[in-house]
Amino acid sequence: MKLSESEFPKYVRTFFRSIPMLILQPVKPIRMGIDRNLFDMRLAFEHRGVRYLVIVGIKPEVTPSSVRFLASRLLMVIRQLDADTQLNYVVIPMLVSSYFSPQSREICTQHKIAYLDICGNSELVTETLLLSREVERRPKPVTRKLRSIFSPKGGSILRTMLLEPDRAWKVKDLAEAANSSIGHASNIRNALMDNEWIEKNDHGVVLSQPDILLREWRDNYRKPSGNFLHGYTYLRERDQERVLEDLFDDLIEEEYPPLVYAGNSASQYYAPFLRGTNRSFYATSAGVRLLENKLDMSYVERGGNLNIKVVNDRDILKDRVAVESGVLCADPVTTYLDMWNGNDRQREAAEHIARKYFPWLP
Repeated sequence: MKLSESEFPKYVRTFFRSIPMLILQPVKPIRMGIDRNLFDMRLAFEHRGVRYLVIVGIKPEVTPSSVRFLASRLLMVIRQLDADTQLNYVVIPMLVSSYFSPQSREICTQHKIAYLDICGNSELVTETLLLSREVERRPKPVTRKLRSIFSPKGGSILRTMLLEPDRAWKVKDLAEAANSSIGHASNIRNALMDNEWIEKNDHGVVLSQPDILLREWRDNYRKPSGNFLHGYTYLRERDQERVLEDLFDDLIEEEYPPLVYAGNSASQYYAPFLRGTNRSFYATSAGVRLLENKLDMSYVERGGNLNIKVVNDRDILKDRVAVESGVLCADPVTTYLDMWNGNDRQREAAEHIARKYFPWLP
């Protein structure tokens, strides 16, 4: 459902009318002067003999940072009303929007502000009433905004920051480290600030809530795009290891190595949990040719022991990690996200990776 800004007051009234045992009342004039720019509507009701006055702020689109600002404005009104000893209401501040993220809802709860969105999330707490509802659904515009943050180019910036979560970054340094333009790095920084996932200090910007950022990313993760190939080699596992160690040793100094371990194979080196004889790779076309030549690889439709994603996003290869001599793996962030979005056993492996590399992740 999508509402125009003028339709929100009707939606608010409908919400209150739907609550049993609640009696809506006409709003009596408030005699003291209040800046009407600080709120958008008023609504009065009675419940179990107690009269309440709801002061409502409406903003169709919000971020956690804007919710915090709007909360401060509403609380200013409440302080003014509380100073009026002639007011025979219990005053409730309330924010209304198209969608409140979990973080925005938490901000409202911390400030003791009721909230309501058109997706179905709501909370209203009084001495005589307790209403709380959360839904999983998110509106498409919110999903699109998150996906823009977690796009391949955005992902390179996020990986750079998550791998050094305590480092403060100047935009120029962040763009250079992530192989991004300054403009794009600045846009991602602004989006992260709107969501209150980073904060500024004298040295730049630093992740303030890396745990929330990584959880949001894993819930909105899209695996790297590209062609998937299944290969087979007759070499024994020990011989495969020897050949690949020599190959990775030759590639370790390249800025964009054409081949790295991925998925289950990378996970085994970061936090051994899954075992298997199949090997998984992220690669370029040149990397595929290396596997063809070095492992005498042939292609199969099923039953292969080499799984290769020919990636379009080469920054994943740039961010590789030399876990040990002769081993190049996709970085821990990418590997964690891949495994978290796999099957149940892979998700367990992701949890092992998190305990080792992201101890701040609940």
